[in-house]
Amino acid sequence: MIRKANNKDINELSELNEHSLSHIDWAYDKTHIRNTLKSGNYFVYVIDNKIVGSIKVYLEHNWVWINTISVHKDYRRQGIGSKLIKYIIKRAKRLYYDKVVLYTDTNATHNKGFYEKLGFIEVERKRERKHMWVKFEKII
Repeated sequence: MIRKANNKDINELSELNEHSLSHIDWAYDKTHIRNTLKSGNYFVYVIDNKIVGSIKVYLEHNWVWINTISVHKDYRRQGIGSKLIKYIIKRAKRLYYDKVVLYTDTNATHNKGFYEKLGFIEVERKRERKHMWVKFEKII
């Protein structure tokens, strides 16, 4: 089940993100999570009352930016990441946004095929600090 995240989820989200997004130190910071929840654009995937996946988005002028997506290591390769992204795409369409955008590290080569299967296309590569990022877009 996918639902909006709430303040009761902060500890679980912090733990999930610490394991799934350990390379992004702010992703598991509880204050950051609490502040992000205020936007109402943080969603969780729940199985048996346990958060096993999450997706955080930002709403820009005419597009939606998927900022982070994480799935618990014991629940990967079960379609949860795909379901979270498809949920955001469907929501974005309903709200009349034009496209969905996301970035991934060029070293995460396994992500490229995953995003392409969901209809995203690579549109740009850019260096920011120590990372080289790939930008993907899906027109909706």
